[in-house]
Amino acid sequence: MPAALSQLHTSRYGYELRQSLSESGMPIEEGTLYPLLRRLEAQGVLTNEWRTDGGAPRRYYVLSEGGRELYERLTGAWRGLNDTMDLLLKGGEERPADERAKAAIVLIILGALLDAGLKLRHKIQRTGMFTTTVG
Repeated sequence: MPAALSQLHTSRYGYELRQSLSESGMPIEEGTLYPLLRRLEAQGVLTNEWRTDGGAPRRYYVLSEGGRELYERLTGAWRGLNDTMDLLLKGGEERPADERAKAAIVLIILGALLDAGLKLRHKIQRTGMFTTTVG
């Protein structure tokens, strides 16, 4: 989600967003992107408008004010996670107690995210929600 949000500071239609993400090294399937855009719009993270611009009608999406705030929070969390992972990957180097506590919290969060992802994958496979293979 942060990758998609990063590209929506200006209005883009779905295919344009998909191309931009792909060109940046993050390809995304239509069956993933469009439901994500609709869900983010329903949550108030995005706004949209229909434009024809002389061709077929296209729905353009852009971050709402709340979406910009969410993007900033997610970006900060992502950077913090990267910093913590850098500390963890350094291995045996001594770290102050507060850094060890922070690393432990990140490991707990990562474990919870992994568990949630595995449960979602199992649910998708069990219900046949998607026809493409996940992961």
